[in-house]
Amino acid sequence: MDDTRHQLAIQALARYWQAHPQAADTVEGMRAWWIPEVAISTDALAELLAWLESRRVVVASTAVDGRVRYALADPARTTATGALIPAEGPHVDDSASLSRPEEM
Repeated sequence: MDDTRHQLAIQALARYWQAHPQAADTVEGMRAWWIPEVAISTDALAELLAWLESRRVVVASTAVDGRVRYALADPARTTATGALIPAEGPHVDDSASLSRPEEM
């Protein structure tokens, strides 16, 4: 996936979380209901959410049904501009983070 799609997905998630700061959902639910306007695959969105989790922007929790749901780590951050976009951006690959393959 290109950087533009990454940014579009992050911006769409940020808008959703600004309106619903306590919201949590699965990757499939987010893709279908939160950001249907963004052309992103389920796998690419899962990798993006994992990247945001590695930076402590979102938290993942496994429900009783075994499915992983993502939520904001700190819902109070939704009032800050760009709260979901760490300063280094999603294209950065450091040794402690999720590497971003070109096809993502």
